[in-house]
Amino acid sequence: MGLPAIETSVTLDDGVKTRTLSGNFMIDFGNPELLFLFHQAEKVQKFLTDNDDLELRDAIAPNGEVVGQFILTKQCRLFGITFPNAVVVITKNLPLFTTPGNIGLKFFEKTDAVFDFDQSVVYMKGK
Repeated sequence: MGLPAIETSVTLDDGVKTRTLSGNFMIDFGNPELLFLFHQAEKVQKFLTDNDDLELRDAIAPNGEVVGQFILTKQCRLFGITFPNAVVVITKNLPLFTTPGNIGLKFFEKTDAVFDFDQSVVYMKGK
């Protein structure tokens, strides 16, 4: 879909257990959150099935409609960078994506990144 993507592992620690999800995650500068997981992706469905003890909370719009779910973590690790008390959103509202999820702007608050689109490389350094 023309969005840059990075192969990585995401580690979620909810204070009870540490869980890891690997895949090719898209970089989405329009996403204000740290991480969105796409419910329809096979890897995410397997991750949720394998971790059925993980507490999923409903995201409720002002009109009372459930618009998604989220996980509150003690910490989330991406590229070796720790994000304490991170919120990981799980959405069913983006059905065209086949990747496990996308990484949003909150990630870039803790890293400097240079994108070389000609070479399909991103260079990152944690702050």
